[in-house]
Amino acid sequence: MRPLITDTWNLVRESAVGFVNDNALSLGAAIAFYATTSLAPILLIVVAIAGLAFGHEAAQVALSAQLSGLMGPE
Repeated sequence: MRPLITDTWNLVRESAVGFVNDNALSLGAAIAFYATTSLAPILLIVVAIAGLAFGHEAAQVALSAQLSGLMGPE
């Protein structure tokens, strides 16, 4: 039982050290920032392409319905 606890503790400790050494918090924040800032241009492109295929009004209504379902009515 003792080696299992020691091995588990070593795994947790090495994981935490690697997490800090790799600067994972900053990298995660950067990914979240770039994902958020790229969302508007991607939606614009999707609406434009869907507008060509299904009509501009239908694409806008469908996107609006999806977004209101995702974010709520407010």
